[in-house]
Amino acid sequence: MDAIYKKWFDADSVEVTIELDNHDGFLSSQDIAALTGAPKNSKVLVRREEQSIAFIVSNDILDEDMYRYLVNESDGLSLYLNNAVMVLKEQFTNQGIGPRCVIREIFAAAALAHRVPIKFIKVEAVGNYESFHWVKHP
Repeated sequence: MDAIYKKWFDADSVEVTIELDNHDGFLSSQDIAALTGAPKNSKVLVRREEQSIAFIVSNDILDEDMYRYLVNESDGLSLYLNNAVMVLKEQFTNQGIGPRCVIREIFAAAALAHRVPIKFIKVEAVGNYESFHWVKHP
Protein backbone atom coordinates (compact mmCIF):
# COMPACT_ATOMS: atom_id res chain seq x y z
CA MET A 1 0.00 0.00 0.00
CA ASP A 2 1.56 3.27 -1.10
CA ALA A 3 1.00 6.86 0.11
CA ILE A 4 -1.61 7.61 -2.58
CA TYR A 5 -3.61 4.53 -1.66
CA LYS A 6 -3.41 5.41 2.05
CA LYS A 7 -4.59 8.96 1.32
CA TRP A 8 -7.55 8.13 -0.94
CA PHE A 9 -8.86 4.71 0.14
CA ASP A 10 -10.40 3.55 3.41
CA ALA A 11 -13.15 0.91 3.24
CA ASP A 12 -14.33 1.79 6.76
CA SER A 13 -15.28 5.30 5.58
CA VAL A 14 -17.47 4.03 2.71
CA GLU A 15 -21.23 3.98 3.34
CA VAL A 16 -23.02 1.14 1.54
CA THR A 17 -26.78 0.86 0.95
CA ILE A 18 -28.00 -2.44 -0.48
CA GLU A 19 -31.38 -2.49 -2.21
CA LEU A 20 -31.45 -6.17 -3.19
CA ASP A 21 -33.98 -8.80 -2.18
CA ASN A 22 -32.46 -11.49 0.04
CA HIS A 23 -29.04 -9.87 0.18
CA ASP A 24 -28.00 -11.60 3.40
CA GLY A 25 -24.61 -13.18 2.79
CA PHE A 26 -24.18 -11.33 -0.54
CA LEU A 27 -21.09 -9.22 0.22
CA SER A 28 -20.05 -7.17 3.22
CA SER A 29 -19.86 -3.38 3.03
CA GLN A 30 -16.05 -3.61 3.05
CA ASP A 31 -16.12 -6.18 0.22
CA ILE A 32 -18.35 -3.87 -1.82
CA ALA A 33 -16.12 -0.84 -1.13
CA ALA A 34 -13.08 -2.77 -2.35
CA LEU A 35 -14.80 -4.47 -5.29
CA THR A 36 -16.04 -1.13 -6.64
CA GLY A 37 -12.76 0.69 -6.05
CA ALA A 38 -14.68 3.30 -4.06
CA PRO A 39 -12.46 6.11 -2.73
CA LYS A 40 -12.72 7.09 0.95
CA ASN A 41 -15.93 8.79 2.09
CA SER A 42 -17.91 7.36 -0.83
CA LYS A 43 -21.54 6.36 -0.77
CA VAL A 44 -22.33 3.17 -2.67
CA LEU A 45 -25.82 2.17 -3.71
CA VAL A 46 -26.26 -1.48 -4.71
CA ARG A 47 -29.36 -2.38 -6.71
CA ARG A 48 -30.52 -4.63 -9.50
CA GLU A 49 -30.69 -3.10 -12.98
CA GLU A 50 -32.05 -5.50 -15.59
CA GLN A 51 -29.86 -8.65 -15.49
CA SER A 52 -27.02 -6.97 -13.59
CA ILE A 53 -26.24 -5.74 -10.12
CA ALA A 54 -25.35 -2.06 -10.26
CA PHE A 55 -22.88 -0.45 -7.86
CA ILE A 56 -23.38 3.32 -8.00
CA VAL A 57 -20.61 5.23 -6.24
CA SER A 58 -21.04 8.88 -5.24
CA ASN A 59 -18.14 10.96 -3.96
CA ASP A 60 -17.16 14.63 -3.91
CA ILE A 61 -14.03 13.91 -5.96
CA LEU A 62 -16.11 12.45 -8.81
CA ASP A 63 -17.53 14.66 -11.55
CA GLU A 64 -20.44 12.22 -11.87
CA ASP A 65 -21.45 9.01 -10.16
CA MET A 66 -19.16 6.05 -10.82
CA TYR A 67 -20.95 2.96 -12.17
CA ARG A 68 -19.81 -0.64 -11.86
CA TYR A 69 -21.96 -3.57 -12.95
CA LEU A 70 -21.71 -7.18 -11.86
CA VAL A 71 -22.91 -9.05 -14.94
CA ASN A 72 -23.81 -12.73 -15.31
CA GLU A 73 -21.98 -14.34 -18.23
CA SER A 74 -24.02 -16.12 -20.89
CA ASP A 75 -22.90 -19.48 -19.45
CA GLY A 76 -24.89 -18.62 -16.31
CA LEU A 77 -22.05 -19.85 -14.11
CA SER A 78 -19.61 -16.95 -13.99
CA LEU A 79 -19.61 -13.20 -13.64
CA TYR A 80 -17.67 -10.19 -14.83
CA LEU A 81 -17.39 -6.61 -13.62
CA ASN A 82 -18.06 -3.84 -16.11
CA ASN A 83 -16.54 -0.47 -15.24
CA ALA A 84 -18.99 1.74 -17.09
CA VAL A 85 -18.32 5.24 -15.72
CA MET A 86 -15.57 6.90 -13.72
CA VAL A 87 -14.95 10.62 -14.13
CA LEU A 88 -12.82 12.44 -11.60
CA LYS A 89 -13.13 16.19 -11.12
CA GLU A 90 -10.29 17.99 -12.89
CA GLN A 91 -8.39 18.84 -9.70
CA PHE A 92 -8.20 15.13 -8.81
CA THR A 93 -6.91 13.83 -12.14
CA ASN A 94 -3.31 12.76 -12.75
CA GLN A 95 -2.85 11.82 -9.08
CA GLY A 96 -3.05 8.05 -9.52
CA ILE A 97 -6.52 7.70 -8.01
CA GLY A 98 -8.16 6.14 -11.07
CA PRO A 99 -5.62 3.36 -11.62
CA ARG A 100 -5.73 2.50 -7.92
CA CYS A 101 -9.53 2.19 -8.10
CA VAL A 102 -9.08 -0.50 -10.74
CA ILE A 103 -6.16 -2.17 -8.93
CA ARG A 104 -8.27 -2.29 -5.79
CA GLU A 105 -11.06 -3.95 -7.78
CA ILE A 106 -8.69 -6.56 -9.20
CA PHE A 107 -7.32 -7.53 -5.79
CA ALA A 108 -10.83 -7.62 -4.28
CA ALA A 109 -12.14 -9.82 -7.12
CA ALA A 110 -9.21 -12.21 -6.61
CA ALA A 111 -9.80 -12.33 -2.85
CA LEU A 112 -13.52 -13.01 -3.34
CA ALA A 113 -13.04 -15.65 -6.07
CA HIS A 114 -14.02 -18.48 -3.72
CA ARG A 115 -17.46 -16.85 -3.19
CA VAL A 116 -18.01 -14.73 -6.30
CA PRO A 117 -16.71 -16.29 -9.56
CA ILE A 118 -15.64 -13.12 -11.39
CA LYS A 119 -13.83 -14.13 -14.60
CA PHE A 120 -12.72 -10.67 -15.70
CA ILE A 121 -13.11 -6.92 -15.29
CA LYS A 122 -14.09 -4.94 -18.36
CA VAL A 123 -12.74 -1.39 -18.63
CA GLU A 124 -13.80 0.62 -21.68
CA ALA A 125 -11.25 3.46 -21.42
CA VAL A 126 -8.54 4.83 -19.19
CA GLY A 127 -7.25 8.41 -19.01
CA ASN A 128 -8.71 11.53 -20.49
CA TYR A 129 -8.69 13.19 -23.89
CA GLU A 130 -6.35 16.04 -22.91
CA SER A 131 -3.63 13.80 -21.43
CA PHE A 132 -3.86 11.49 -24.45
CA HIS A 133 -2.46 14.15 -26.82
CA TRP A 134 0.92 14.69 -25.16
CA VAL A 135 1.90 11.08 -25.87
CA LYS A 136 3.69 10.79 -29.23
CA HIS A 137 2.32 7.32 -30.12
CA PRO A 138 -0.58 6.57 -27.75
